[in-house]
Amino acid sequence: IRSDPNVKAFYDALIARGKRKMQAICAVMRKYLTGLWACIRAGEDFDTAKLFSEKHLLKA
Repeated sequence: IRSDPNVKAFYDALIARGKRKMQAICAVMRKYLTGLWACIRAGEDFDTAKLFSEKHLLKA
């Protein structure tokens, strides 16, 4: 969360929406896991910019 600005923005959006810190951290972990699993299945490279894009921030 600290080193990636895309992940930090997603985390901050969850906090602003009223989630507790641990809930937001778990949401970020789950998003990472599902994104990694999708990349493994599809044989693609993992990209956090694609996973945590502006479109996803609006849904957060």
